[in-house]
Parts: sequence; structure tokens; C-alpha cells
Amino acid sequence: MIPVGPATRICLAVGATDLRRSSAGLSDLVRHQFHEDPLSGHLYVFANRLCNRIKILFWDGSGLWVAPKRLERGTYHWPRTAQTETGRSGCWPRSSPCS
Repeated sequence: MIPVGPATRICLAVGATDLRRSSAGLSDLVRHQFHEDPLSGHLYVFANRLCNRIKILFWDGSGLWVAPKRLERGTYHWPRTAQTETGRSGCWPRSSPCS
């Protein structure tokens, strides 16, 4: 289980990401797509084109974790544009619901 506190944000990379990337490649995306530090302790979530796989990038204080998840059936509901209905881009506080 990933320990997340009340200040932890969850950041979704909108659109499709090539999930063949390693932790170094995903960290580079965080720096350039989110303009954030991947070592911040926030969760960065990426999905593939079919929206049936995700990877979560997370810094635990001693190293980067990459947690993959593949759905056997169905797909994730994934944002395709940088703006949500609320007008915010891809990062939310942990307490905010994401659709």
C-alpha cells in the first residue's frame, strides 16, 4: 500500500502515455508535463491509449516506485484534455474526487 497523507496530490497525465517507459522516463514526463518535482511525494498516474493499463509513479523518501495495474476487462475513465469540468488541470488534492 502506498502511504499517502492529507497533503498528497494525485496528478493524472491526460491523454495516452507510452507505458513502456521506466521510472526515469516517467520522471522526465513529470518534470516536463506537470512542471513538478517527481521526488515531491505526490502520486503521478499515467494511462495507455486503450485506457486498460495505468502506472503510478511515487517517491517514498528512499527511491521511486512504479506501480503498474492492468484491467482484464473494461477500461478506466481517463481525461483526454488538459482541462476538467472544474477548469483545473491534472493535479488534485487527495480529498478531491476525480471522475
